[in-house]
Amino acid sequence: MIKTQTSGVLFCDAANPIYVSNDDFMTEETEREILFHNTMGERLCNWQYGHLPNV
Repeated sequence: MIKTQTSGVLFCDAANPIYVSNDDFMTEETEREILFHNTMGERLCNWQYGHLPNV
């Protein structure tokens, strides 16, 4: 059987959680994008909310 070759990197290999502070100013759209990004990381990469990633 021939497998389809994938190219590029996987999300979990390249992405890290996005952390913000109370001093950061963001639009609602930016807040939604960060929430989406971090939620994907929790689901796909087993990121733990509130903990720095293991590097």
